Parts: sequence; C-alpha cells; structure tokens
Amino acid sequence: MQLISQGLDCRAISLQLHISPLTVRKHRSHIMAKKGLTHSAQLCVLAVGYYFRRTSHHSSH
Repeated sequence: MQLISQGLDCRAISLQLHISPLTVRKHRSHIMAKKGLTHSAQLCVLAVGYYFRRTSHHSSH
C-alpha cells in the first residue's frame, strides 16, 4: 500500500519488490475485490489514507 500511495505504477512497484508486474497487478486486483473497489483511483485514495494513518500514528509516539 505504501508504494501505491507514492503513486508508483505496477512496473515500478515490481522493480522495487523484485517481483513480476503481473504479480503486482494480481495483488492490486485482490485488494480491490476485497474492498469492493471498481477503479484504480479508489485504490490510490485508500492507499494514501492507509499510509497517512500509519505515518501519523507512528509520529505521535
């Protein structure tokens, strides 16, 4: 989610994680299905919110 929140596409994420772009796309699809999302933009909004909550939680301690 952190890499998605940074705006990276499947290819860039796959390079960072040393996995295939197809694997990244499958993981994204599974997350979207689990959350009931229909558009990639919704996933980006979710990822940014998730990353923001994680970073603000850690910085408050």
